Amino acid sequence: MAETPPLNILGVRVSGDLAGATIYTDRYGKKIWFDKAPPDKPPSPLQRRVRLRFARAVHCWTRLSLHERARWEDASLRLSLPMTGHNTFVSIHLRCDPLAWRTLSRQYGKTLPWPCYHVPGLTPHRIILPRG
Repeated sequence: MAETPPLNILGVRVSGDLAGATIYTDRYGKKIWFDKAPPDKPPSPLQRRVRLRFARAVHCWTRLSLHERARWEDASLRLSLPMTGHNTFVSIHLRCDPLAWRTLSRQYGKTLPWPCYHVPGLTPHRIILPRG
């Protein structure tokens, strides 16, 4: 059963999956809230690969020092990118795009830390994924 929680308080817009619920706005502007449905089938091999790549990118971000993270965040702000330094780092990592990295470093005026692409312990042959 759908219900309408008070989600537009102080101008905060909420939609998508949040805390075990799915929230959206219907065509009349009313917020609809459903309990999040569990998946009816296991993730596909492609979904598992994509999630593993994303997990690697986030893991690489967490391995950066606070100073290195601050440089990515500062570069994102100074270059007026429409995303945070974290998002920029993850994007370049996922695309494995050395040209984008070099361009950002050149425009920023400082060399940004190179996103790592090999993470010990997270390589596909060391992770046991459920079959399905």
